[in-house]
Amino acid sequence: MADDAAVLVVPNANIWPVSLRWLVEDGTEVKEGDRVAEFDGGRLVSELENLENQLLSSLSQLSGAIDEAASKGDTARFELVRKQRAFEKAQLDADLPEGLLAKQEMAQNQLDLTKAELELKRAEDALASAEESSRRAIEIEEISVRKARR
Repeated sequence: MADDAAVLVVPNANIWPVSLRWLVEDGTEVKEGDRVAEFDGGRLVSELENLENQLLSSLSQLSGAIDEAASKGDTARFELVRKQRAFEKAQLDADLPEGLLAKQEMAQNQLDLTKAELELKRAEDALASAEESSRRAIEIEEISVRKARR
């Protein structure tokens, strides 16, 4: 009898302790394929549900990050276009020939052009910053999703 014994192992489910629900009586003769033990799957099912919930949460956060990135990008692009138009207008005003306006107005137009140019540069930087921060936020959420899937 003991010479015919086989080694039985518990499947690795990374859940400890594993509870045994049923075990074939000691000394019972069994053949290959016979059921010899039944484990309590309650903890396993609970752990699987937790993991599935974590994945769903990660996917939801990724979706939120993508939506927020799109919104930030749209706002920054709109602001950039607005600043480009203001710069173009200031450039037209500053390019008026001398003599059409008083010297004070000409100087004000040059000042407005410089200011519009600085605001345009700031808007370009804000767009680049928004795109970079959004890209990083999405990458972080994608890592969370990959981790939850594993």
